[in-house]
Amino acid sequence: MSDFFIPPPGLAFRLIGRRSNRVLVANPNDTLTDYELGKIYPDQWFTLEHAPPSGQFYIKSTYKANDGKVIFCRAAEGEVGIFRKDHHDQHFVLEPGDGDFLGSFRLYAPSAGMVITAQPKPNTYHVADSRPIGTITTFFHVELTNKSDDPAKLVADMSQAVSETASFDFRAGFTISVAASFRAGIPFIAKGEIKTEVSASTDFTWGKTTTIETKVGSSVEILVPPRSSQEVVASFKQSTVNLTATIYSKSKSTGVEVITKAEYKGTPAWGHNYTVQEAKPLSG
Repeated sequence: MSDFFIPPPGLAFRLIGRRSNRVLVANPNDTLTDYELGKIYPDQWFTLEHAPPSGQFYIKSTYKANDGKVIFCRAAEGEVGIFRKDHHDQHFVLEPGDGDFLGSFRLYAPSAGMVITAQPKPNTYHVADSRPIGTITTFFHVELTNKSDDPAKLVADMSQAVSETASFDFRAGFTISVAASFRAGIPFIAKGEIKTEVSASTDFTWGKTTTIETKVGSSVEILVPPRSSQEVVASFKQSTVNLTATIYSKSKSTGVEVITKAEYKGTPAWGHNYTVQEAKPLSG
């Protein structure tokens, strides 16, 4: 059974992108923009009104300055915004999601054959400009014991909780005020490439150091001989580098995008290896 819920007309709600973690904003200049999820503003609230035919809705801004305007989506330019109703390009169907998006919906405009998205440009990290700072290697071990008379598959948890520090500092472009808050995807290194996980973004304060808690490593399954113990040794290597980053910022009120060149300090490159020692018979 679907957990899909359509807000009844009159109930105010915010429209949040499940992937982007950004919220739609209805601005008094008739633009529809998206903004980072965080502090709540009155221009982020909407309500539904029934629109013909049955099953379609107007999505009306509840912000007083917008005077009851509703969202539109035009096919010709792929344009979205808010305007006074009644126009066919203001009719939407709330399409229920499935899988990871069960319980959510997307805004589909039948007149345009399009859906409304909130998809900001992610921060870009430039691997060619990376500069190593230092490397620290840590070792630890886990001993598995099989007291039975048969071989047994035992699991060694070789993961560790770690903390690291990171910061952004200005280099060029649009100046971001010191102590300004923002969210960014944390870069990680996989197969020699720098990647980011936007859904796991972190809150930063511009010009200040942020502590990030994370978990590295995984579990290892070992077939331990009967009445024996076996040791698994793990080594974790943490390399820290400086990276040049391009930050894309968007004005909440106008949607105008600006670019800032920055230096990201503290990118971790985690490498981990496991070594399984020879089994030892239990004494006694």
